[in-house]
Amino acid sequence: MVKPIIRHPFFAVCPLMVFAVMACGGGDPPELDRAAKVVGYLSAKRQVKHSSFLAQYPEGKPSQFVTWMFSPLGKAEWPDTEEYVKGDPVAREAAKALRIPLMPAGVAFVAGAPDPGKGKQLVVKSDDARETIVVEGYTTPGDKPVFRREWRFAKPAPR
Repeated sequence: MVKPIIRHPFFAVCPLMVFAVMACGGGDPPELDRAAKVVGYLSAKRQVKHSSFLAQYPEGKPSQFVTWMFSPLGKAEWPDTEEYVKGDPVAREAAKALRIPLMPAGVAFVAGAPDPGKGKQLVVKSDDARETIVVEGYTTPGDKPVFRREWRFAKPAPR
């Protein structure tokens, strides 16, 4: 005779509970979370050290970083987009191996304040007094942000 694997009713219901929690969602929208990780990557000390940022802005203030990030020189250092690497397996594997986050599809990156003409967006701000970079994720520009994150912007020593 075969004995049942599930001996207690709780264990039969447990997978259903896990599925229900996952289906309810919660947390930050994944594409906005990935967008915030891109800004975190670009503003990391190891990235800033090897970028053109300090050559342009030797003071290295967070507000200068945001200005630089949205300048032509800064944008040239943005990582590849998710759409691009779909068609380029070498770029996809390189980003994965180097742990470089990809620019998510359908998210606009905006400096300073939400752009009413864009939909889903990540607003990048700074606070020089607190030496922080601030990002706010919006699903709709006129609404309140769905999340806000901030981290210390640590200026690296010049090379």
